[in-house]
Amino acid sequence: MKNDATYDVSRLKKIKIDLKTSLSRCFLNGIIFAGQLFGSRSDKFGHYQRTFDNVTAAPDTHAYLRPQEHEDENESALFKEISNLFAADTTSNSDIPAGSGKKAFDRNEVFNDPHWGSTTGLLQGTLTIDDLESIPEPLRAGLFKKTGSYQVVCRPNFLFDDTPVIAISRLSLKIRYDSAVPNVYTSEAVNEIDLLLSEGIRLQQHGQQDGQGFFFRDVRQMMFVFNLKKSKAAALAMLFNRVGGKIYKNWSRLFSKATDGLYTNDQLKRGWAGKHYFSAGPYALGDGAMKFSLAPCQAHPVELIQPKYQYSGHLHRQSLLDLATRGQPIEFDLCIQIATKDSIPDRQEGDPPPAVMAAEYTDIVWDETHAPFERVGRLTLEPRELSTEALTNAWFLPADDRWHSADEVRPYAIRFNAWNTFKDTRPLGQLFRARKYAHVKHREARLSHSFDAKPKADSQCPFSTK
Repeated sequence: MKNDATYDVSRLKKIKIDLKTSLSRCFLNGIIFAGQLFGSRSDKFGHYQRTFDNVTAAPDTHAYLRPQEHEDENESALFKEISNLFAADTTSNSDIPAGSGKKAFDRNEVFNDPHWGSTTGLLQGTLTIDDLESIPEPLRAGLFKKTGSYQVVCRPNFLFDDTPVIAISRLSLKIRYDSAVPNVYTSEAVNEIDLLLSEGIRLQQHGQQDGQGFFFRDVRQMMFVFNLKKSKAAALAMLFNRVGGKIYKNWSRLFSKATDGLYTNDQLKRGWAGKHYFSAGPYALGDGAMKFSLAPCQAHPVELIQPKYQYSGHLHRQSLLDLATRGQPIEFDLCIQIATKDSIPDRQEGDPPPAVMAAEYTDIVWDETHAPFERVGRLTLEPRELSTEALTNAWFLPADDRWHSADEVRPYAIRFNAWNTFKDTRPLGQLFRARKYAHVKHREARLSHSFDAKPKADSQCPFSTK
């Protein structure tokens, strides 16, 4: 490793951070252990546990699994609460204080939002769907209904939150489709489909599947963790309670399973263009269920980036600049995984039937030995010269969430949402149903707090005009 202060972290700093982490973990475990022995037996935190009493699944004789969604009675209230928690956490943790006068156009400004992360840049390219043989005819739907080639805007993004440590690369795709698609942000359907993916690990490449599942199972579990962050006194009360302590332990195991493999030195030496990405949750595929992924077609080695010890958004941004100067296409294979009965983990006490688990449990990993990822197309991001004109035309915009079309001087904020898709390829499960609203609320809070701006009523999506 070169002697570069932007990458190197002193041994003393590492020791301090590791010691602080270990002491915090010991303290938490001690509180939970004491709570299980002497804590309150009150069920005041029981509403943070989702139950599936008397939930049954319809008989299914298909070779693939038909997902079955289950909505809680008070979901609208849950979604409102989690949306407010998202917004509040954003305004309390953003590195840019309110009223700072910093604007979205300050491209050189490096800052972090614990939910939005840091935009690495914007790129343009093409998504070609060219192989649908692995999809049964009855399941071909939406983007996967026919072959075709589509214009794409891609946003690499790096998410970092140190409470707890979450440090993952993400890719968001905005695809120009050839017919109108329902859109969360506009009153009319527009010609675009969004695909959102997060860093993960493929079974066949690494012998494990970390990162393929989301690190929360449902909205109630997410609300519990968010409320822990409100104050130390509230956290102690929640963890010392027997029910609250068990909820935290269950989530902690889930979180470790979803993320631990992403922090190995081998994974941390991969740049964003050399990583696998996954939908981190289930989607409908006709009357079946799918997950999708992007598999890199090139290696992207970088110097060891250690997010546990340093904020590293700017390092990921530099890695994109370094990659761009090579002048070679960046390519990924788009793959989909179709749920089967054998791919869903065995039911544990309190779990609903597999068809409900497939739709509602965003944390579970579908076994690739029973439901392999099959290639359906290729994403190609074409580099251009890093000239002023190229920047204006938005092949690469460093640290910017703005779309600059070739014939427009005024840029538009680019907006992604997993629900910008067709009904028969919609996201499944409670967390995705909540994100449909929470992402909008969070974006409004982010614009106001981090950019001193307001959502524009006339703001358009890149492909909303023909």
